[in-house]
Amino acid sequence: MINLQNVARRQLLNPGTIATNATSVSNVIDRRGFNYAIASVSHNPATATNSSAQWASFKWQESDNATANFTDITTLTGNTSAAGSGFLIPTHNDTANAQVITFRIDLRGRRRYLRTIQQAGSGHNTVAGEIILGTAEQTPAGTGLTTGAGASTVVTA
Repeated sequence: MINLQNVARRQLLNPGTIATNATSVSNVIDRRGFNYAIASVSHNPATATNSSAQWASFKWQESDNATANFTDITTLTGNTSAAGSGFLIPTHNDTANAQVITFRIDLRGRRRYLRTIQQAGSGHNTVAGEIILGTAEQTPAGTGLTTGAGASTVVTA
């Protein structure tokens, strides 16, 4: 089991709408100093129980440069066919709940910057996503246990 300790939270996909079949690029995430991440991306409920809505494409990329030279991470590249490499993008027929895909990513050996590129299929265009970077080599600066890294409000119970 890999525990998340010394965490930082970042907005991966800003909440919003992607036009049908349009491609969107996420925020660039600087993972320097972190060894593990859990990311969740979501899209709105399906339009019908038989719609088989899904991302048209979804892939993670990495680079040593925050603005250029991103390359696909094969194991984190989604496909709509079981015959493809990477992971199978699940279909979504739930009209009451959003679909959430969670990624658990070992960052050791990865390049410094991460991002996603996704294409919304028809009928599921409202998206959002966040990433929690964990097992930091050092406690993230300015992120005491009571505030959380990158969180505007933290509630502890």
